[in-house]
Amino acid sequence: MSETPGWRRHLPLLVLLVLTIGTFAQLWGVEFSWDDEALIKDNQVTHSLANIGEFFTRDLWSTTRITTLKSGYYRPLMLITLAVDRALYGLSSGWAHAHSLVWHLFAVAALYMLLTKLVPRTSALAGAALFALHPVQTEVLALVAARNDAMAAALTLTALTLVIDPKERRPLRLVAAALATLAALLSKESAVLAPLMLLAIDLGRNRKPSGWKRYAALLSAFVVYIPLRRLADLDAAISPSQDGINLVLSKLPEIIGVYGKLVVWPWPLTPARHLHYLPPAHETLLGAMVLFGALGWAVWKSERRGLVLAGIAWAALTWAPSLAATLDKGLL
Repeated sequence: MSETPGWRRHLPLLVLLVLTIGTFAQLWGVEFSWDDEALIKDNQVTHSLANIGEFFTRDLWSTTRITTLKSGYYRPLMLITLAVDRALYGLSSGWAHAHSLVWHLFAVAALYMLLTKLVPRTSALAGAALFALHPVQTEVLALVAARNDAMAAALTLTALTLVIDPKERRPLRLVAAALATLAALLSKESAVLAPLMLLAIDLGRNRKPSGWKRYAALLSAFVVYIPLRRLADLDAAISPSQDGINLVLSKLPEIIGVYGKLVVWPWPLTPARHLHYLPPAHETLLGAMVLFGALGWAVWKSERRGLVLAGIAWAALTWAPSLAATLDKGLL
């Protein structure tokens, strides 16, 4: 019996990508807003690709009108994409949103390809569809300044897909994984979690890490990333205060409730919520209970419990950095 052609095997993914485009197409008519005003319209360096060297020596927010601002965010690849936007179509918000959607589609495809190596294709499609179409993704696509989230996700998932096989030793794939990890790090700092995400998968499948070359490939990206970050003097960024840490700890039930509710019932959608104005925990309790109940049910009923636990570990790992950002900004 002849093997099914590759494009037919991935036809469900193509349908999902088209559906995703249709779902978020209206965002192309959204003007620049919130952080877009500073990072895109008022950016002092992205008006020319000739400044590309400067992208690698500056704090992300020091490229705005407030050149002395220190956020601790090092995202030169994000700045390159903004410069490409301006070079191709000026300050057109429509085209910028379309560019952001391409990165989201890339992330959806990368997640699907990764999941097909772990679970049946129908389950992989379901997981990719939830990621692709969940309303919480609106922020990533409505704010061009949030494009780095989709970029880091797409590139990290690509790196993991390249080394998901515990027996993977082919130099070309290992080098490609290292480069993808480096690109993800240059998009957003949360890509530092890539080796831990691989570890969660290994523990979920085999209960032990294996294939040290795979981990070495991902970790090798840090050999380049850390010196570049220090070149930009980002270690001098303002550290979270003890008051900020205490505030987050005191509001932790409300924070967990808000995030839990947003997964189950993502409304109202808003770019940020301040810690001082979060709804009381009892107002979000039901949504959080539904989420944690569903996770508990999945662990209990699944025949591949290790992978379910690995997925929950992924969720916890990738959520944690948002709390670190909250410490000095007071925003979810």
